[in-house]
This record gives sequence, C-alpha cells and structure tokens, in this order.
Amino acid sequence: METMQQSLRVVHVHLGIKGGAERFFVSLVNALAERGVEQKALVFPDRVWKKDIEKACEVTEIKFSRSHIARFFINRRIANMNRAFRPHAMMSWMPQATRWIPNDPTILTAARLGDYPERLDYFANCDVLVCNTPDIARAAGDIGWDRSKTRVISNFTDTRPVTPISRESLDTPDDAHVVLGL
Repeated sequence: METMQQSLRVVHVHLGIKGGAERFFVSLVNALAERGVEQKALVFPDRVWKKDIEKACEVTEIKFSRSHIARFFINRRIANMNRAFRPHAMMSWMPQATRWIPNDPTILTAARLGDYPERLDYFANCDVLVCNTPDIARAAGDIGWDRSKTRVISNFTDTRPVTPISRESLDTPDDAHVVLGL
C-alpha cells in the first residue's frame, strides 16, 4: 500500500517593511515552497515584497493593532486560520510580530531575531529563537532566554571564526591599518 506523505505547513507572521529580514523572508518562503512546504503569510497591507511570495504561499493582509479590542479580534482570526490550516510551525519575523503567535503546544513556534532583544515578554509563546548572529543569541541568553532554545542562522555569510590571512600574502606591512569594505 502506498502512503501519501503529508506536507509540512508553516504560518509566517511578518510585520516588516523593507530590509534584510524581508529579503531573507522572501528567499526562505520561496525555498520552502520549492521543497513542497505549504505556507501562509500574515503581513501588513501593501508590502512591496508581497508580489515576490504570492506564488509560493497564501498571503493574508492584516492591519495588526495593539489596541485591546482589535487584538482580541486579530487573535481570534489567527486562531481560526490555524484551526483550518493546522500548521506544524509558526514563525515570526520580529519581536512585535511574536506577540501574535498563539499559545498552542501542538505548533512549533520560532521567532527570527535580526537585532538584539531588549526584553523577553514578546517571546512568551515561543519555543525557539532563530538569531541572525552568534552575538544576538548570546544577548538573548544574557537577559534570561534558555540558551538551549536558541539557534543561529545568519542571512549573511558563514559566522564561524576563521584564521586570518597573513598581511604579507597581500603585500601589506604588519603595522599598517587595514580597512575592509563590503
């Protein structure tokens, strides 16, 4: 008997505008879609990068609001969407977006951090912090986050330390100041 493999389902909550997190988000959504992951993205209206993910996932525009009354309706809307979609995971894309992650033990929850967290209350319903650099992960641990629930996935380059190359190999004197521009 042939068994049908159930595809993974992920809901993203992204409140960003236009920058590095958004570029990484677009790349990740498209890469996951290429691998058969079903996705939904909850975003603010009129994001310029929305067109770059619409073929890869269903996009729902929501006017996220901090007002107490609006929060209740938005939280209920997200809960209803989750009941229908049944995601395996939810990922938020900045601390404020993590407020919208429900407390649901059946869903793995992750928050992507591209900056240093100032406090941890945003992450109350979060299982894992995915940090952009090792230093952001360290900073989260320094303010009380369980370091075993932290991963580093950079959207830059490999973050492992490497042995410096010799200045001599670049015909540069050992006492010269060196400036690197990227």
